[in-house]
Amino acid sequence: QGQEILVLNNLTTSQTFTNGNGSGDPMEGKIFSLDLKPDGFAEYLSNLSPGNYSFYSKNDPSIKGELTVLP
Repeated sequence: QGQEILVLNNLTTSQTFTNGNGSGDPMEGKIFSLDLKPDGFAEYLSNLSPGNYSFYSKNDPSIKGELTVLP
């Protein structure tokens, strides 16, 4: 909690790091959404409360996971 998160895109195509379970999720992108260039990275300062946050890439919805924030 309160730490910086480094998100790496080691693919050759642009991706996003977007909260939610995919297109149509009512919470999609309301907490975080970062654009990632090919072979690039983005920094995100997390002010999130402890918990689990689903994420996916808008560019490739098969890329998904869960961010766990600890106190």
